[in-house]
Amino acid sequence: DQIINRYKKYFSRIIIEGDKGIFDAMNKGVQLAKGKWIFFLNSGANFNNKSVLKNMIKLSNNQSEIIFGHCIIKNKFISYKYFGNYFRQNDISMPFHHQSSFTRKKLLIKDPFDLNYFISADFDFLVKQFKNNKKFQKIDLIVSKVTSGGQSDKYRFWAYRDNFKILKKNKFIKNKLIKLYYLFIIMVVKKIIK
Repeated sequence: DQIINRYKKYFSRIIIEGDKGIFDAMNKGVQLAKGKWIFFLNSGANFNNKSVLKNMIKLSNNQSEIIFGHCIIKNKFISYKYFGNYFRQNDISMPFHHQSSFTRKKLLIKDPFDLNYFISADFDFLVKQFKNNKKFQKIDLIVSKVTSGGQSDKYRFWAYRDNFKILKKNKFIKNKLIKLYYLFIIMVVKKIIK
């Protein structure tokens, strides 16, 4: 409450109510948003600097529907740059951090986050947009700084399990055993780093 009161002059609207998880709250935010673009700045994250929005607008093109950059991930011991990349059909996790991406509101209205995926609803959304040939644009800019330890870090195994289901549902997986082995190795490495 103290933080909200300290910065309330910067918000057009503050809503405090129960929800069915992070993605339900994000869906509600999309419905209330008045602009053409949506950006989610969740707990433990902030913009890399004061010029991020201005620079993203300057570097983006009119055809783009999802714009993404890079972010800095911080934990107790180290900080490292998480480079955003274009989604490829064999990706098993988010190729860019959702807190370093901007999405046209109309896409999120048409395809709200699927609440059946507690951790991976953003990955599910991304796969749908890729499958529907939406226009992605990479911008070589650090958008945000994110503190590790969020939901996807705490429930890493479940996130990968759901990601696998999403890829399978969209017919992006052909060799199940190789993917599962690859998934496990990535999970272990990320757990060590974070």
